[in-house]
Amino acid sequence: MDIATATLLILGAIVIALIWFAATRLRAADSVHYRTVATRGADAQEETNKQLGDIQAQLTDMNRRIAQVERILQDAE
Repeated sequence: MDIATATLLILGAIVIALIWFAATRLRAADSVHYRTVATRGADAQEETNKQLGDIQAQLTDMNRRIAQVERILQDAE
């Protein structure tokens, strides 16, 4: 094997190692990003559930008040 072939093989191995290293780093960064997105999604879902509970309580109160108004109107007839 001559020096040019050996140099080409070594450079090829270095390029492959660099590509593998870069891909590993990108996958790690993606993993962190996905965890961040998942955390934000969970937080948003908790906030939405809280707001939904508040809306349900308000709706229950409104239904109670409407029932009272209907009774008052029926009594007035």
